[in-house]
Amino acid sequence: MSILIGPVSGALVAGGASHLHNFLQHLTATKRKLGCTQVYYGFSNLMHTRTEQHRADLHALSVRLVSTPTTPAPPPAAARITHHPFSSMLKDRWNHELGALFAGFGSWDRRAVAWGRRVLYGYGDTNGLGLEEGEDTTNRDPAELEQLQKDPSST
Repeated sequence: MSILIGPVSGALVAGGASHLHNFLQHLTATKRKLGCTQVYYGFSNLMHTRTEQHRADLHALSVRLVSTPTTPAPPPAAARITHHPFSSMLKDRWNHELGALFAGFGSWDRRAVAWGRRVLYGYGDTNGLGLEEGEDTTNRDPAELEQLQKDPSST
């Protein structure tokens, strides 16, 4: 039997199962009854059972892939965001108030510069509206401009 191990393993490495099958058939055909038929049928049975096991495993895996998952998927990111309407309202109001405060400081700054120029240099409010010379009035509210024309001291 040990005489057959070398050629059998060589046949497996060189050509796989089909070459092994041909090799074993050739051995049985030469009428060497040293158990070649038993080796052939042993390998044949082994290949058959392993092939059947692989088919069963592949079928089980394909059924698992096709069937619905047993664990639920996590919720989408949009659903995981928690909304806090009260804190959002507070943040919006805070941002609005800060914006108004900074806009007011900018307005006070322009008025202080115009007042300083009037006091020190005698110019800065040539149009009587509390505006600097050449200041654009297109973005100003018409009601505000009308109020400035009526009462220039309100600036």
